[in-house]
Parts: sequence; structure tokens; C-alpha cells
Amino acid sequence: EAGTLADKVGRLVEQMRKKDVSKEKQQSLMQRFAVGRLLLAGGDAPIAVEAMVQKTTAGMHAGLVLLGVRVKTLEYTPEKSVKVNGHEVHELVNQVVQAAMSSQQTRDASDFEALAASLRDVVEGRHGSRPGGDRRQGSEGGVDGEEAEADGQQDVDDVGEEQLEL
Repeated sequence: EAGTLADKVGRLVEQMRKKDVSKEKQQSLMQRFAVGRLLLAGGDAPIAVEAMVQKTTAGMHAGLVLLGVRVKTLEYTPEKSVKVNGHEVHELVNQVVQAAMSSQQTRDASDFEALAASLRDVVEGRHGSRPGGDRRQGSEGGVDGEEAEADGQQDVDDVGEEQLEL
């Protein structure tokens, strides 16, 4: 039956909001909600992005790992620097998050997937172009350099006025 899981998750939320729920019941509801939410998300990417936007080192680390990034070392200063395995990837991480947000609206994750692949490549020292080429329209450069910065601004504008700086 279509929508059954979404309906169940909705009912769990309603139950969690009740004030007369015991701590044990609340914990059980939260665990079931977390599982349902993961299944509804269809993968790790939404949870990865959610972790990253917490702007904590632990959240950034968890988000990167969920995106398949092999993190050996992480230096994170919110809104200033994301250095993974000795590679500064702050701008690229912001582009990944913006592409993820855009993909929710457009239902097309190709930009997100390409940027996530680029992030994995850069962190592992493979600075070449993305597999399959750059799929984003209007982009003329790779992930490093001025072209990526200008292209990143275009991605932010496409999402709307709300900008996230990680």
C-alpha cells in the first residue's frame, strides 16, 4: 500500500509530541522514527547533508563518511575551512550541499552525484575531472580554482536567497 511508511512515520511524530509519553516510550518512538526516516530518505545522502549543516566537526566527519569520503584527517573551522586528508575542500563541500538542496527541488541528483564524486577524488589526491565529465550546465572549470568559485555562486543563486556556508 503506497504511503504506508510515510503515514507510520507521521504517526510516530504525533506520538513523540505528546507530553505524557514516558522516557522509555519516547526513546522507542525516536528509534523507530530514525529508521523510518532513513528508509524514506532513500539513502545516506540526505542524512549526510543534514549532519554536515550542523557545523560541528563530528557532524562534518559523519557527513563526509556517509558520502563515501575516506577521511583520514579532518580540520574543520565552520564557515572558513574544511581540510580533509590535507586537501582544502571548503568550497567543494559547500557546492555539494547546495547541489543536494537543489536536487530535492528538481528531483535530479546528477549534479550532486558528480560533485560528491569530485569531492572523493580531491580528498584521495585524484585532482582530475569528474567521471563522465562535468554534468553541470554552464560550468567550464574543474573543482579547483576560480571557475569553481564562480560556478559555486551560480549554484547558490539557483537554490534561492538562503545560503549555507559550512
